[in-house]
Amino acid sequence: MDISVLEKYDFLNVLRQERKEEFEVTAEAITYYSKYYTIYSKKNGWEEHPYAVHRNQMSTSGCWLHNNTNNTIDIAGDILTSVKAFSGVENDYPELFQLFERLYHTIGNCIPWPEGGNLGGSPWKNGGSPDNYFRKISACKEIMLHKVEYDTTCVSCKISRQKTLGGSGYSSIQYWIDEIWKNKTWEDFVKINYLMDMVDDNLEPIPFGLNGEKIDKDTIKYIYLRNIKMIICRGYRITHNGDLDETYIKRIYEKLGI
Repeated sequence: MDISVLEKYDFLNVLRQERKEEFEVTAEAITYYSKYYTIYSKKNGWEEHPYAVHRNQMSTSGCWLHNNTNNTIDIAGDILTSVKAFSGVENDYPELFQLFERLYHTIGNCIPWPEGGNLGGSPWKNGGSPDNYFRKISACKEIMLHKVEYDTTCVSCKISRQKTLGGSGYSSIQYWIDEIWKNKTWEDFVKINYLMDMVDDNLEPIPFGLNGEKIDKDTIKYIYLRNIKMIICRGYRITHNGDLDETYIKRIYEKLGI
């Protein structure tokens, strides 16, 4: 497998770091969010903030988007699926793991995300970590459809007092959805965030596939390929107004031998 073919495609480039910030909060990533996600555009009052050792609402370094509206939660970024999600199966298909690692820090695997809303996830003994796209977008869907509700009092208080949000997790996501997405539907959320390849025809998030249980190697290969293709397709959609040229994408797959 010749992974170097990815270098021919701008939307599959690894995001550039200025210092030691996470890839999803680099200046390049934040510019992508501002440019390609209309909900976070300058027209809607969002401004790109340059690199800082401590972000406005977090103690970690990087860039972010800020809106001067009172008590607005800042937008940074998150990785949809971490390499840790494949912990325990790295050696089953090392070439596919290497390909996923190469795509891991491209724009197709990054999403604008509320500060404090990183859900993380400790590695499982087998089948990786819950730090994957399915867990994150499922949480958003449940909140948007009012299946769950988290207390946001602490988040609101910290923002108003200009305190860092820390690991507020689901509460930050609830606050973000209440504030930014209150007039949007789940279908809007999927389209605006270019998640079309991560949901089925009924807009249900497609399960990641590794859940800590022993599975056969053919299934592991299928899960690798599905997640690799999701990132490639999403990266293309982000830079092409949500559209997908399936013939063009198929040629990329052929060059990679997948």
